[in-house]
Amino acid sequence: MDLENFDDAAALDPQPLVEKPQSRISVHRALQLIDSQWFSLATRRARWMDLLGDYAGAELFLISGESLLERVLDDPLLAIGREDMGFQLIHAYYILETTLLEFLDRRANFEIVFWQVNYHSTIHSGSSSFNVASRNLARSLLFEHLLNMDRVAVHTFR
Repeated sequence: MDLENFDDAAALDPQPLVEKPQSRISVHRALQLIDSQWFSLATRRARWMDLLGDYAGAELFLISGESLLERVLDDPLLAIGREDMGFQLIHAYYILETTLLEFLDRRANFEIVFWQVNYHSTIHSGSSSFNVASRNLARSLLFEHLLNMDRVAVHTFR
């Protein structure tokens, strides 16, 4: 989203969502129109909240372990599952630990939970066998690393 003139968004006159009547417009063009004429203005007026600071400070909350690991494994700089690059496990540990450190520094009261049924979403079952094997290995190593961290409670469910 273009952030130039961000504060002037309220002064802009909204334009109609559809151009002059045509028989058809492409899906790509329709999405461009929605983004430029509605979404970017709506997000400029959105209210941003700090959920951790406002609501979850002292209250116990859960973090989905599979979502946490998927966030780590989907980092574009990590190169897991790409045949043209090497396996960067130390970088994966760094991403995981800095993500958790953000919660710990703010004294958040959280625990990480894993459900066995969500395992395949993290390893991207159905992708190439190389990608699945790479993500499975990385997930296993990151999971073991989480279990060995002192300040983080990890629970697994079948």
